Amino acid sequence: MQKSLQLLGNLTVVSKEHNSKVGNKRLDVKKKFPLGVGNAAPLKIHDDWMKSGKWTEKEIEKRTIRMITLALKHWPRPYN
Repeated sequence: MQKSLQLLGNLTVVSKEHNSKVGNKRLDVKKKFPLGVGNAAPLKIHDDWMKSGKWTEKEIEKRTIRMITLALKHWPRPYN
């Protein structure tokens, strides 16, 4: 799991306060953390990990591919 910690699929948008409180906790604890100011905002980008039953390297790799594909769709690379 250590090699997947910094992959795009394991990262998401949360406040500094939220990350400080639950950043290293288990997935089931993160899902129970209330939504609101200072917590995980109800963003569409959170849907996959909030609905996931487990969070392993395989899930992180799948989410990384989904996020890169989505980014390239919305922000195509410039052509030289």
